Amino acid sequence: MAGMTEGEGAPERMEEILAEVTRQAGGTFHIYPRPGRAVRQVVLRDARDDKGRQFQAAALEDDGTLRITGHDQGPGVSEVFGAGITSYEWVYVVAPDRVEVLLRHLGGGDGDDVLKVLAAWHEQTGGRISSLLRSPEIGAEFSNWHS
Repeated sequence: MAGMTEGEGAPERMEEILAEVTRQAGGTFHIYPRPGRAVRQVVLRDARDDKGRQFQAAALEDDGTLRITGHDQGPGVSEVFGAGITSYEWVYVVAPDRVEVLLRHLGGGDGDDVLKVLAAWHEQTGGRISSLLRSPEIGAEFSNWHS
């Protein structure tokens, strides 16, 4: 375009191209917001066995957002999604104004470290947190993908 320097508009054009390719393939194109800067993180699970690897972590970002991520790899993923799919990733994003509510639901109180309370709760319950995160009280955003 006239008046644009090289590289200007490139992200928007790339989004247009990707959206069109996705539409032609019958998919849904969505751009997820980039994570904020993690100021602290805790590993919740890092396990390996004959079915692959399971990794889960929680990070508190500089704006107070809590991001809980998971990545499963290996034959165990294929058992769920079918042959050829060996990687599954997911993320829950808890808005800063909901982190205190989550902390209370996990059994924490005022002044408690949400990452420490979450790690202890995760260990005690085997990590079964999705229903709590999806509850109306917490309202975490959820995204997942596999390959």
